Amino acid sequence: MACSPHLVLLVTILMTLAGTQESAPVYRGRGGWTLNSAGYLLGPVLHLPSKVEQGRKRDSALEILDLWKAIGE
Repeated sequence: MACSPHLVLLVTILMTLAGTQESAPVYRGRGGWTLNSAGYLLGPVLHLPSKVEQGRKRDSALEILDLWKAIGE
């Protein structure tokens, strides 16, 4: 009994795919970004703004907004 050409072609393709690296399971580690790895790569925080500085920035932003509104009227 002779095999059909379609069956031979199908078996050949399946055998080829079974031997590729993409089809084989590979352990790649945990991977991905975590807070710890990002902190390691970016380094320590050099300066954290204080509450006083944040308050000043907010006040100056509100003053600019008030001036903008006054000009627009």
